[in-house]
Amino acid sequence: MPRRPLQAASAETSKRPPRPASSVKDVKANRKKFTLDKKAKFLDIYTHEKQRNPIVSLSAVAKMEGISPHTARSIVQNESQIRYAMDTLPPQATKVVARQRKREMQAVEDALFKWYQRQQRLGLPVDDSRMRGTAIVIWMELRSLPIECGSVDLEQWRTRIKEIQTILAGFDLEDIFNCDETGIYLKAMTFDTLASGSVHGRKIVRAARVTILFRANATGSQKLKPFVL
Repeated sequence: MPRRPLQAASAETSKRPPRPASSVKDVKANRKKFTLDKKAKFLDIYTHEKQRNPIVSLSAVAKMEGISPHTARSIVQNESQIRYAMDTLPPQATKVVARQRKREMQAVEDALFKWYQRQQRLGLPVDDSRMRGTAIVIWMELRSLPIECGSVDLEQWRTRIKEIQTILAGFDLEDIFNCDETGIYLKAMTFDTLASGSVHGRKIVRAARVTILFRANATGSQKLKPFVL
């Protein structure tokens, strides 16, 4: 009996129908946001389970808490940074912030601000490219040089941090206001940084840059009257 020749699959049957855009948005919206507070709680649970059963695996604890093993491994690997962020950030911020900040970044910002103040005292202009280049140099120096630290009263430091957290615990996100100026200028200047204070030997150019400053709280429920700078 002769065989029936195979028919080529049509383009309509061979191509997979595209996923609707709404479903892609739903998947992204359903992703869990692991804030620092949730990460710290998972670390506490994992430590507690390890004490009860030393042979318990990280995957088992992750499955018990409903998270993926990959996420659990990432949390455990960054435990020191998460603990440091929990000790330094306000309690309300740990329930919103999801990424922990590296300790070196704060040192870079402090050194960069001191450098910027020194340039202002000397009357030297600072533009964006020079600022970025200096930040890279400071970062490389901090990463390569050994760090030396003096003696610290650890108990006093912990007490101070706890007192600050107790004071900030009474504040809500609605009490935190942010402000930022727009990119709309009546008369724009160059990218040179403007003087934040009195600079010797420089004349103040009045009405050289006029912009708008908007202010609102962190939740967006309250907006203040804009400033014209």
